[in-house]
Amino acid sequence: MYTLDTIQELLLAEHLIDKNNLLFDDFETTSINRRNRNIQVTTRLEPNYLIKQVADLTADNAKTLKKEILFYNFFKESFINLKDYLPVLRYSNINELTLIIDFYKNAIPLWKYYQQKGIHNFPLKTVGTIGNLLAEIHHHFSDQNVINHSKADFLSDDLPFIFKLHQPHPNKLAHLAKGGLDFIEHLQAQSDIILMLNKIEETWEKNAIIHGDIKLDNFILLNPEKEESTEVKLVDWEMSQIGDIAWDIAGCFNDFIFWWVITMPDNKTPDEMIKGTKFPFQKLYPAIEIFWINYCKTASLTEEKTETLLEKALHYAGFRILQTSYEVASKFDTIPSIANVLLKMSESIIRSSHSSRKKLFGLTNTILVS
Repeated sequence: MYTLDTIQELLLAEHLIDKNNLLFDDFETTSINRRNRNIQVTTRLEPNYLIKQVADLTADNAKTLKKEILFYNFFKESFINLKDYLPVLRYSNINELTLIIDFYKNAIPLWKYYQQKGIHNFPLKTVGTIGNLLAEIHHHFSDQNVINHSKADFLSDDLPFIFKLHQPHPNKLAHLAKGGLDFIEHLQAQSDIILMLNKIEETWEKNAIIHGDIKLDNFILLNPEKEESTEVKLVDWEMSQIGDIAWDIAGCFNDFIFWWVITMPDNKTPDEMIKGTKFPFQKLYPAIEIFWINYCKTASLTEEKTETLLEKALHYAGFRILQTSYEVASKFDTIPSIANVLLKMSESIIRSSHSSRKKLFGLTNTILVS
């Protein structure tokens, strides 16, 4: 595994930097460890690099990094026409589990861009671009020749974990904080939602390679100084799989909810948090509308397919929000306020996804066919 002091050896060997970078001190390395042992390399000029690696080649995060390496290699070989949508692959080693992709020095995640712009100057063109990007990726990734390609056999076709959370493996429970345990106990008591979880395979389709972890952190905006940036990259493909495109769309719907909720006052009851929010959710209706319209237009969906996909995506959005709530709760000894708000909203959507279409997300029939 490379360190801050040795990474230049690999970069020199792969001609990603030259000796002048070292001689003139134009080379900065920064550790940005999260799940992986990542290193960020910046110079005065482009490109700059993100090195992803793991400390333990047998750990769970090693399995997901291996998947991401295989995905990037498959993508680079087969999807040159989509190259602008992902970071550029510069190097990979499947045995050492090392991945080098371009790092965009001035880029910021989508949530921070939203935060900078504020609700009164919400970047609608940016949101529209995300709809276009996701539809383009789904279009190319839904080709049966792609799904069945021998070089895509590393991708699983399992259901996302949230659909199995009500039946957790005992080993998983042993490592959960009490907030996560309380969450699962609460979920197991919701008999109607459990029934829907048990029937999810009846609607789930394996119709594309999907990202699998669409969220505000995984869209990065290049040139964020622009009034409305339309240069977007979709990153972190560790959860990619063969699955239902509606799950990725549900991730985008989840993002609108999550961004709204994180602007609420903390440490209050769910009702108090909603009443104390800085703005009503209806302020996001134009953004939700333009995301959905751009997705449907780029995907060239018929009215019938638009309606069917939206119904499924909204239903899945309830489960995607439930997953976000669990991910927050599982880090604490008690379920925090923000997770409780998300939990309450997810259950409402799951139980009545059709009514949430207009009442919560502001999507009407007129919008769908315009």
